[in-house]
Amino acid sequence: MKQKGVDPTLEHYTCIVGLLSKAGRLNEALNFMKSTKIKWDTVAWRKLLNACHVHRNYTLGTQVGNFITNLDPEDEGTYTLLSNMYVKGENFSGVTKVRELMKKKKIKKEPGLSWVEIKNQTHVFVSGDDKHAEFVAILDKLKDLFGKIKTIGYVADMGNVLDDVEDEQKEDNIRFHSEKLAVAYGLLKTHEEVPIRIMKNLRICDDCHCVMKFVL
Repeated sequence: MKQKGVDPTLEHYTCIVGLLSKAGRLNEALNFMKSTKIKWDTVAWRKLLNACHVHRNYTLGTQVGNFITNLDPEDEGTYTLLSNMYVKGENFSGVTKVRELMKKKKIKKEPGLSWVEIKNQTHVFVSGDDKHAEFVAILDKLKDLFGKIKTIGYVADMGNVLDDVEDEQKEDNIRFHSEKLAVAYGLLKTHEEVPIRIMKNLRICDDCHCVMKFVL
């Protein structure tokens, strides 16, 4: 870029961090951030934290998370990522610590929303949403969908479920996530050749990501 006369900005450097992080090259991403004379923001650091969560590097993830909370103590997304990472790593004392810190700072987790546009009308869903006029039909479609994808290898990923309940209840809890409701409604209301575009305000969970791959 410099050879072409283009001065890289923070956004360009953040893309490099994102690429290295997604590839699982976490230490390389960290070293790049440390060696580059850029004033990094929470967006870049959260990319690395999210990758630590995905690639299960909980030691580095804890270090990065603590750094971000010192950099921006009010960043709700960081606390959510840390909590999810601790759940996946079965570090329940860490989960409790994060939640107590959020309560102390009066930071509330933003509810996950998913929306899909069908015939120029936007339908918004939240987890366990039973307010939609066609909720019963959506549940039937979801039940049919899970029946089909289980026959081709789908197994529920409950690594991020903290609830102290039996696995069957945990599976029920994640089955009604907002993006699953949205895709079920999209399948219910569109023809097979019509693309379904689901939008979200938060990061998709591991199980929903797995379900979407099977739906494809």
